[in-house]
Parts: sequence; C-alpha cells; structure tokens
Amino acid sequence: MPSHLRLSVGSNLSPATGQNPEAIRLTNAGSRCVLDGYPLIQFADADGVAIPFALSQTGDQMVTGTSAHPMVIERGGSAWIVLNKYRCDLGDRTAVETIEVRLPGAGAVGAVAARDSGWAYCGSGDPGSTVHVSPFEPRLLAALRQH
Repeated sequence: MPSHLRLSVGSNLSPATGQNPEAIRLTNAGSRCVLDGYPLIQFADADGVAIPFALSQTGDQMVTGTSAHPMVIERGGSAWIVLNKYRCDLGDRTAVETIEVRLPGAGAVGAVAARDSGWAYCGSGDPGSTVHVSPFEPRLLAALRQH
C-alpha cells in the first residue's frame, strides 16, 4: 500500500508565534485503502543522517489533539497530516533537509523536502526538538487545531 501513496507538501500555513507547522498530503494512486493511527515520521539532514526529534501525538497550538481513527481513502482521494515544532531559541543545531513519512507496519511512503522556515533540531531536551504529529485526517482543516 505505501507504494500507491504519493506525498506532497501543502500550502504554507499561517503559524502561531514561534511555531513551524508543515502540512503533508498523501494522495492515493492505487486501490481503496484504510489508514489508521499516526504516521511514523523520520527526519534527516543534508547528508541523510537521522535527526533524533522527540515525537508527540498529543497536539499543540497548531496540531489537532483529536484521537486517531480509521480513514478510508478511495483511488484519487487524499489524507492529510500536520507536523509542528517550536523554534530553537538557543540556536539551530542541525537543519532538517527531508521529512520521511512511514505507515505503521507497512514501510516508507516517501519523503518531502523540509521548508527553510525553522525546521531544525535544537538539541536534546529543548522544547524545539519535539515535533507534534497529527493523526491521518481527510481534510487539512481537521489535522489543524481548531481555535
């Protein structure tokens, strides 16, 4: 199933102060499939070295805090995820080059290039080194925190 999904970066989101949200769209080019849970996300620098962000599924200022639920995607349909991290107040340690999306138990879907706007690792224990991840959602608005 991962081979039937295509990744693309969504349009720029208007962030809350200090936030760096990223929307990623998964479009189904194959037969009907079901996504359930949260994507597994891996980050890499320009040399392909993994960056050890802590991942959270609790939601934050930009990412929904709703629980994951099964979602059917028909051929040609899409699912959305939103990632968000806080800025590095003490300076960037490692810039993120790519964001890889994996399905639980099914392998990698692919990777997208990170935008230059604040996607960097801040160091262990820094609030900016935690990335909040939404569950798979049918619409971008559903993956965002509703104020």
